[in-house]
Amino acid sequence: MSICRKRAPQRYGEWSTTPTRPERKRKAKAKDTAIHEVQDVLAEKGDLGYKEFLVQWRHWDPKDTQWIQASGNMGLVRWLDANRANPYSCTLNRRKLLGVDRHPNDEVVALRAAVWDALSTPTATPDGNVGVEMTSNISIPFSKESFDSVFRSLGCQDIPTMDSGNVECMVTHALMSQALGPGWDVRTFKTSTLNRVQDAGIHLKWGFHERYNWDHSQCNR
Repeated sequence: MSICRKRAPQRYGEWSTTPTRPERKRKAKAKDTAIHEVQDVLAEKGDLGYKEFLVQWRHWDPKDTQWIQASGNMGLVRWLDANRANPYSCTLNRRKLLGVDRHPNDEVVALRAAVWDALSTPTATPDGNVGVEMTSNISIPFSKESFDSVFRSLGCQDIPTMDSGNVECMVTHALMSQALGPGWDVRTFKTSTLNRVQDAGIHLKWGFHERYNWDHSQCNR
């Protein structure tokens, strides 16, 4: 019995060969990519270097709260910062605005609330482009004592330091933030829409009007 072996074909020119069989790529093990939705933010602790938030998860038992690190959840940090003027966003922001951490001047709190109400109509598109620009006029009672302590004390050259009657001028966005505190100029919604006060064009007007009371009790009728 004879065995016939085939000869390898002769090669002409340059050939590229693969000496070994390529290794198959191993499939990566599936990781836990479940995303839990935040129901409420109840409290915070720590400093800027290491801050934690007490979170209540949606569809979980209300008792099953969890402290999470701010460094690993920057989306939550940005959301809290954007909603810091919205008392209905979460328990933490509501406590800051209406609780012990709110502004000590009640008239400033009323002014911030009036600005927040004026931003109630959604005017921005979800992709971030400006949809509609509108002008809002806000008028609330504001005492002389509060105006002196909140606005005159800032040293703005257009606001006289001494009482000289009515005041009417244009103020910067930074000055209003210094007077009313952070977060007074933005309102967010459940979608990605937000309304914001523009950096320019803030017209401040304050003054008192003399009031006359007419008594007609002695008039002949």
